[in-house]
Amino acid sequence: MKTLGIVAEYNPFHNGHKYHIEKSKEISKCTNVVCVMSGSFVQRGEFAINDKWERAKSALLNGADLVLELPTYYVLQSAKNFAYGAVNLLNSLGVVDYISFGSESESIDDLKKVASVIDDSNEKYNSFFKKYINEGFSYPAARNMALSEYGFNELTPNDLLGIYYLSALSKLNSNIIPLNITRYKTLHNSCEQNDGYATASYIRNMIKNNDDVKDFVPKTDNLAENFFIENISDYVLGFLRFSNYLDDLIGYEEGLSLYIKDCAKKSHSLNEFYEISITKRYTKSRIKRCVLSALIGLKTGKKLDYIRVLGFNKNGAKLLKEIKKKTNLPIVVKTADFRPDKDSMFGYDVLSTDLAYFSSKNKNIGMDFKTSPIVL
Repeated sequence: MKTLGIVAEYNPFHNGHKYHIEKSKEISKCTNVVCVMSGSFVQRGEFAINDKWERAKSALLNGADLVLELPTYYVLQSAKNFAYGAVNLLNSLGVVDYISFGSESESIDDLKKVASVIDDSNEKYNSFFKKYINEGFSYPAARNMALSEYGFNELTPNDLLGIYYLSALSKLNSNIIPLNITRYKTLHNSCEQNDGYATASYIRNMIKNNDDVKDFVPKTDNLAENFFIENISDYVLGFLRFSNYLDDLIGYEEGLSLYIKDCAKKSHSLNEFYEISITKRYTKSRIKRCVLSALIGLKTGKKLDYIRVLGFNKNGAKLLKEIKKKTNLPIVVKTADFRPDKDSMFGYDVLSTDLAYFSSKNKNIGMDFKTSPIVL
């Protein structure tokens, strides 16, 4: 029995995700699939478009056996820390043999070469990177310019995540074997939809416009409620305008909280705030993550201290039994029974779910304590 690990956001789950699971199982010959999935927030600094249980259900109906939640603490960090948190969680399970990710690259060896350069211990790369940061370039731009010093081309976001997964495996001395699946039909910055396949951003825009997305998503029995932070734009702007010192939160640096507060005061909508706050140094995704970090008070210094189950099938139930034998971390199935330490990162997951639901029509609160894992 072999187990495949996948890190995902499924925002929303679409035909490309189904293809990735099927192709990964075919190549790895794994019989079980465990997905580590972002919960109520996603790494680009937005609410996930559907709640985490609905998205977990879609994954279970289309090839996954067990879906675990990636803590919000990791989701709202840079791609590097996002990847490390996800790989650390998979590694802590003690049962994962392979990790599969999708990218535009056709060679995992090429990605490994870049991963060896980006390594924290590479003083030469770090000096290049710091040079471009000090010249005022954004983090992504500085990274790509530093890599160009080694002859590497500009990375796509998917390539970069794959590289950071590889770096995390190395840092953790993990025995998990990495697999790279080349993206199918819709490549980054290429076509947004093609022959029944579409990018997640394209599908999200269709959902916002109340368009029918059935051609691009697998058949499920979901009746999902949609979440958009724009629905609580006035609340978010008001919070930022009257916020106190935020520079000790994740994603911030000296002076950034005052800058964000000033931009909020000048804005009449959240979208306007995003547009006027973007600079050469601060990307839109970073600003969005900083906003969510402020709303839930996300502080540094936390360690992974639980495994949160969102859903499973019969194979997943057997896998959970094996995980219980191998891991030292508590497995959270029923939230009401979990007693986290006062310094646990678990509270951020609850806050993020409440905030996402605040943007919905029903404005439900406490869904983490009212909703059981999906069982198929």
